[in-house]
Amino acid sequence: MDTELRGIFMSTTWNRRLRRGFCVPARLLGIATVTGAVLDVARADPPCQALPPPKYSFDFASPTVGDGDVAANAILAVTPGGMLPTEFIPGANLGLSPSDDLDALSPAYPGVSPAASFVILFSVDRNTVGSVPPDPEAIALGAPYNVSHQTERHQAAGDQYLGLELATRMGVLPRLGRARGGNNNVLTRNNWNEGGTDFNAKPPTPVDVFNSLHRVIEPQDNVDAMGNFQGDNPGAIGPVFYSIRKPQMPRDPRSGADIFVDLDPSASGGEQLFLRGEDIGLMTQDDIDGLIVFDDGVVGVPDNGDQVVFTLRPGSPTLIAMGLGPADILSFTFTPGAPEPIMLFAAALMLGVADPQDSIDALDLAFCENGLGCAGQNGIRATACPAVSEWGFLVFAVLLVTVGSLICRHLKVATLRYCRLQP
Repeated sequence: MDTELRGIFMSTTWNRRLRRGFCVPARLLGIATVTGAVLDVARADPPCQALPPPKYSFDFASPTVGDGDVAANAILAVTPGGMLPTEFIPGANLGLSPSDDLDALSPAYPGVSPAASFVILFSVDRNTVGSVPPDPEAIALGAPYNVSHQTERHQAAGDQYLGLELATRMGVLPRLGRARGGNNNVLTRNNWNEGGTDFNAKPPTPVDVFNSLHRVIEPQDNVDAMGNFQGDNPGAIGPVFYSIRKPQMPRDPRSGADIFVDLDPSASGGEQLFLRGEDIGLMTQDDIDGLIVFDDGVVGVPDNGDQVVFTLRPGSPTLIAMGLGPADILSFTFTPGAPEPIMLFAAALMLGVADPQDSIDALDLAFCENGLGCAGQNGIRATACPAVSEWGFLVFAVLLVTVGSLICRHLKVATLRYCRLQP
């Protein structure tokens, strides 16, 4: 081999060019892929099919309310890509004062067949801890987040969850021999942006991140009312059924157990009482916290067979009398002249929120024929949909770094050996 060529191959300049031309790019590409894979594992992905964004409300203790950005008596709507929600319907349109807290919300849900199946959507309060870890079958479907997961990270109050058990208007259905799954829930809408599936709620914390700033847990917005209203303008979503948190004014004749209705929430006036607490069988000191209304007859008028499904705020005397908790879901069916008793619609255990501290403070529903299937379709995901394991990308990246380094090393060794063997 020519002495000059051998010198070029064996020079430090050649080694540097080899590293710059192949070794360094290979390693950087591998490291970048590893980093991207790790970051992607830490970031949640939106559902395969996001549920329609509900209209909702924050309670008085929410930082977004305390900062004066929205009112606790207003119906809110998600601002896509934004940090703050929009006041979709001001509280004045519902006959509410600035001191009122909109506490429960529901569309009419007319004509729902007794055989129609659905899953329960709900939100929880700041004291809730959850009673079960994420469901293994939901994890396998790519939806590994539930109430317990989020409460451990101190960010559950601004979320929406989907119960895995199917229900009809009669209550939760038996599991028909399915041994696994059920008695649990998955996260379907986060407090903050996970691919747009969020409530514009503070703090702006992804699902896998512990909610703290300088080791101090940040205050949470609390979604305390929600309903899947069709339509994007206030004049198109009526009727609106709602309740308010028990008024603090001692002479206020309203009760937190009363249900009101507004047929046209686009303007003030027209709101009226739908059912008094005593019509339902509730006590004056009870406080309705979550609400679903099945209004089958004349809109806004209680008719035979109309049904309300609801939860009660912690400390409500009816809960104490029935030996139930604020995460148990109750039901009342209106029958003129022959009052029906309040029934247990879904036990807290069936939704994975059976801890004594757990409380459901907002209710809604989504029509569904398979609870676990809807969880996999509508739940916020750990992997992109369709599910592709990020660990596969991670393994590929590690292999890329390793193979690149080996090729680089062997190429240099081979070059040096070749140079030594030449005359």
